[in-house]
Amino acid sequence: MMKEPCNTGRQLNIDVAKCYEIVAMILVHSLVFLGVNVETGFGYVADLWIGGFMGAPVFVVCMGVGLAYSRNNSPKTIISRGAFLLLAGYILNFLRTTPLALSFFLRGLFMEHLKMITNLLLAGDIFQFAGLALIFFGILRHIKLRDISILILSIIFSLCATMIPTLRAQGLMVSEAAGLVILFAVGKFPAGSFPLATWFIFVAFGYWFGNKLRNIKNLDRFYLTIAFPCLFICIIGVLFEYRYGINMMKDELGYHHMILTDAVLCLCYCMFSFSFLHFVSKLFSLKLKTLCMTMSNALNIIYLIHWVLVACIMAVVAERHIPLLAIIGIALFVLVISTWLGIRAKKAIHDHPKKFQRSILRYL
Repeated sequence: MMKEPCNTGRQLNIDVAKCYEIVAMILVHSLVFLGVNVETGFGYVADLWIGGFMGAPVFVVCMGVGLAYSRNNSPKTIISRGAFLLLAGYILNFLRTTPLALSFFLRGLFMEHLKMITNLLLAGDIFQFAGLALIFFGILRHIKLRDISILILSIIFSLCATMIPTLRAQGLMVSEAAGLVILFAVGKFPAGSFPLATWFIFVAFGYWFGNKLRNIKNLDRFYLTIAFPCLFICIIGVLFEYRYGINMMKDELGYHHMILTDAVLCLCYCMFSFSFLHFVSKLFSLKLKTLCMTMSNALNIIYLIHWVLVACIMAVVAERHIPLLAIIGIALFVLVISTWLGIRAKKAIHDHPKKFQRSILRYL
């Protein structure tokens, strides 16, 4: 370690991790929501492992690392961005619910599915979590808490959430609002996919890790040192939880109600993946490196677009059965189109900042 930051440049492995995860997430969402069975086989692996354990935690840790490396990270800026991301989450809810609601209306099924439509409009997803996490993080930065203090606070939150059983509320609005902070459930499913209390640890760890990373001179030695211990802990822990059906490896509710031991296993996977991608990215061509960085920059817009596309396709397909090969083809189509549109939108915002000065897209 060195006293003065010596590793302040862009971290390619973090960009590659974000790029890989958004590709995997688009494919998983497309497969799962277009009818692939998630109880067994390919769908089960995609939903539980690729889209779950290996998915969202990596995104959130990368967000924390980005906060450590960002040059424009004053508390005011962070809180403002968080507020816009929170708003963007509900705009996305509206955009991806509207095609489905219209489809139900045209088929005379609107009232039958009214509760589901309301739930989709109010649901807390990754944008809502990211927005709340940034607002909370900005407040902690405003009161001058150091990275280690923020990490310790997040561990305390995680411990408290671990000891509190999943709560249930009768009112949908109450459940979804409270579910943004701590896990509430409606039946077997979570109200609010990423409660702040249980998932903030990933932001805090990412920020702490990013600050340490800025002071590491020999990245090869560092990543080689942590890779195998993290992989070992991750494999042993995940196999144990899977074998005995413990929390995260039990069901969807357990995954979203991320207890502290689950978080540790996910963080070990994150650190191993960062280490693995650090060495693999050395083999990338310049064009591939550029593509990964470009996709990383446009990540949030790509994510927004892919959900709208998936919702539109779901509305058109309705409840018809689609063969697996056709679903895979549609998933690849969604990936290509959402990536292309997202990159073009991000470039337009960068090239014409005045036109987007008041647009929420500027904060994505």
